[in-house]
Amino acid sequence: MKVQSVAVLSAAVAGAVAVVLTPVAGAEPPKFPCNNFEFRGAFKIAGDNNTRIEVDLAGNPAYGRAKYSNIFYLGESGNVAARIDGRNLTLEAVGSGPAEGPRTYVGTIDDNGIAAGSAHLTNTLAPVGSWRAETPLACIRKIGRADPPDAVQVPVADKKQVAAVTSDVDVYDKPDGVGTPYDGIFLENGRTLELVEPCRDSWCHLVIPEVPGGRGWVYQDGFLNVT
Repeated sequence: MKVQSVAVLSAAVAGAVAVVLTPVAGAEPPKFPCNNFEFRGAFKIAGDNNTRIEVDLAGNPAYGRAKYSNIFYLGESGNVAARIDGRNLTLEAVGSGPAEGPRTYVGTIDDNGIAAGSAHLTNTLAPVGSWRAETPLACIRKIGRADPPDAVQVPVADKKQVAAVTSDVDVYDKPDGVGTPYDGIFLENGRTLELVEPCRDSWCHLVIPEVPGGRGWVYQDGFLNVT
């Protein structure tokens, strides 16, 4: 039998009843919406008049040698050129064959990675029916991404409060007016230090490296500006 071109993906004859295409069994939606896909291996589509295309494709754009069949032709072969732009897919079945010429399949890709759309004669744009992919495409870039549940969550450290010294002031070993000032140690105007804890009753607990233990108490009012 003479080898036919991709035109074996022929138009439905007048009055023919289109087949009902069912969703792909077992296809699970990706965790996150995707806006960029590529071909990775076997790609199969089914259309009106039991039209089927089976082709191995890789990357984007992709090219391959396909097998075609429908109610008119069985086991024919031809070349395929396919490309994906975001969620839009175009597949051109090219080659020599019957007079009606090659087909172009255009469609969109859903959240499951399944493409579906319509087909037309490449040369005349005459419609030849609808089609749906049986194999999902591979997502290579995701949008609207949220951290997955099993992701390691890194806590953001709380912003440290600091105190700016506005006037020279003594440092004490205890707050509330019952402490003793450190001999020969005071904070100079213009210095900035971290708080150990929030200030209370006008007393601030600060990180002060030069005092024993590295921490000391300073009276706030008139001496410290805490931010």
